Amino acid sequence: MTRRSFILVAVLIVMGSALLVVTGVLAMVQADRAGMVSVRGRTQSRLIAWSAVQAITTELDRQRDEVLDGRMPRLDDWMTLYEADGRQGVVRLLPIGPGGETLVPEAARLDLNRADETTLVATGLIDEATAARIVRHRDEVLRRPFQSVAELLEVPGIDPEMLYGDLSEIDWGPALRGDTLDLAERVSQRLTETTVRGLADIVTVYAFEPAVQRSGRLRININVPWSDELGRRIDGRFGQGSGEALRRIMESGTSFSDEGRIYGVLNQFDSQPQDWPDIIDALTAEDTGVHFGRIDINRAPVEVLRALPGVTPEQAEEIAETRDGLDGETLATVAWPAIEEILAPEQYETLGGRMTTRSWVYRVRLAAGEMSMDDDPETAPLVDPVVYEAVVDLVDPTARIAYLRELTLLPVAAALVAHADPVDDDDDPPLEDDPAPAPGADDPAPTTEDTVTGRDMPSSFATGGRELDSRADDPDPIDATATETRAPVTPASPDTPASPARRRVGRWQGGRSRRRRRAVDVEGDADTDAVTATDADAVTATDADTATDADADADTDADTDTVAATATATDAVTDADTVAVAVADTVADPVADTPPPPLPPITSP
Repeated sequence: MTRRSFILVAVLIVMGSALLVVTGVLAMVQADRAGMVSVRGRTQSRLIAWSAVQAITTELDRQRDEVLDGRMPRLDDWMTLYEADGRQGVVRLLPIGPGGETLVPEAARLDLNRADETTLVATGLIDEATAARIVRHRDEVLRRPFQSVAELLEVPGIDPEMLYGDLSEIDWGPALRGDTLDLAERVSQRLTETTVRGLADIVTVYAFEPAVQRSGRLRININVPWSDELGRRIDGRFGQGSGEALRRIMESGTSFSDEGRIYGVLNQFDSQPQDWPDIIDALTAEDTGVHFGRIDINRAPVEVLRALPGVTPEQAEEIAETRDGLDGETLATVAWPAIEEILAPEQYETLGGRMTTRSWVYRVRLAAGEMSMDDDPETAPLVDPVVYEAVVDLVDPTARIAYLRELTLLPVAAALVAHADPVDDDDDPPLEDDPAPAPGADDPAPTTEDTVTGRDMPSSFATGGRELDSRADDPDPIDATATETRAPVTPASPDTPASPARRRVGRWQGGRSRRRRRAVDVEGDADTDAVTATDADAVTATDADTATDADADADTDADTDTVAATATATDAVTDADTVAVAVADTVADPVADTPPPPLPPITSP
């Protein structure tokens, strides 16, 4: 080989090597660019979802009058949050109820923290042994209320399918692609009998409502000693002489230790159910501004109605069938099953304080993403979509978000659980050996600063933990000897009564940035702390490039989507046999990411 040929070969080798290096660098740059595009798209979708949650909270807050009258609030099936640079931010509500409902009232479910074994068995979904384990886990193992329905997965014998139903049905695909049912299919779906999928469809930890009359004023507590002030309040509500009649009843030895005694006195005087509505609307025997565990008989499924004490399965079926044909005024009172002669008046002596016709807490699930301005926001696929679930609490004068969780990867978690090897319960230690939390386990947790909103959050919020309101057991008693006041019908009203939010399950109670409102309850002046629901009209534009790094943790490279999905879906799973815990972590824990700032104003379709 000549010298010239050798030099030519060497040059070719060098050029080839350089070409390979350049090609590799370009491939890496292209992968990084694709990863950054994916990060930006997913981050923008999270911003859209967070703004949508605020907009939905505001819209529900505006419909308090409908809630007070016992009517269901309404939300559009989809909304456009903004239009800019040829793109639009779109949100779609996903079916969440067993009948395909997109807005679910929590009062239509059974309070998991107040149910006993008999009540749980009456639903027909679990046997006596499982019910006993649930109650024992709550009272002896946790030694605190359940903070999420998903905590039931920690109870021996309860698996994800028992809790959520068929896991193969957990699929966001149709909504994300924009697949919609035509009119005939929607009508057929409504006419189809609703089937409860699992325990999660009939139990809740958010069963509470303000103790208010239809007028919006606080109910009058008569579980107190007689006083002239109580007499004046009764006269003001029912007319002159009514207070004197109550005085004679109370001084004859009758006490109102619970609301069943109110019905007992009505039956004692042969009062007809048609005459009950005003009386039972105005009076209560509970000394707090919030009622807990009452079941909305106008919307609860049959399985929940059967759990009411003394209600037979046949009566539960008749209540569910009859309510669809009644007008709104009739359905506004819990006396309507007696008026319609479904329940006997005597049954109300047991049912007193167990029923309601309103729900002040709602659950919603939504998908959010971007698309081109030329696409139909109702039917076009969403780009880089995310799925969120939220619980909105309207009990306080200002609405609050009690629960928020991103569920984008829940179908992945469900698929992992469905294909995982079954857990061998024989390898688990007996329930007696489960360690109980040490005294003081419910003490307030340290807080970390929420860098976006400025609120103090429990430290578990930043790590996706399950710690909720550490002040949940603080009492806020109310005495019936002061002036009757307006309830939280109009959030802006300064004379709305305080309600003990500290006794309710839920996050985001507020910190340094929370608004303090003065309100007069029937014990005197009391402060009500609540997180202000952000008005959708005040939402300002925010570019995705300013989003926090926390929102992009799982999306650093487009090529690692599968790995990220598996890691998120199996968070906290240390063994293949316990992969079922992934569903609980995906559903129960709050969004670990810092809530992003809001987006532009909402535009209704």
